[in-house]
Amino acid sequence: MQGMSSGNIYSGYNSSSGPTYSWEWRIDPTYTVAEVVPYQISGGGLHRVGIAGYRRRPTPGGAEEAVNFGSWPNWPGILYIDSCSAVTFASAVGASQELRAACNLMFW
Repeated sequence: MQGMSSGNIYSGYNSSSGPTYSWEWRIDPTYTVAEVVPYQISGGGLHRVGIAGYRRRPTPGGAEEAVNFGSWPNWPGILYIDSCSAVTFASAVGASQELRAACNLMFW
């Protein structure tokens, strides 16, 4: 492993509907392991954290290829991405819920 970077995301209370939050992390193209792990959840109902999408640049100086996983039921929790140039982490909660998650990128 050449390095690691970490951050946190938060989705919080809303009385009528649950918020969705996303955070895009741009990096220099490299082999990357991306993971997201919830560490605090409160309130009843459905919730989800995951990777909403990513971009990769397979050819140095070439165009980026975007991958979008669509709505929250499709978000994976961990990905192994060659030539990764950006990762979008996301969280979704229901009304009157709160969620925090750790987002990690590991570089090789």
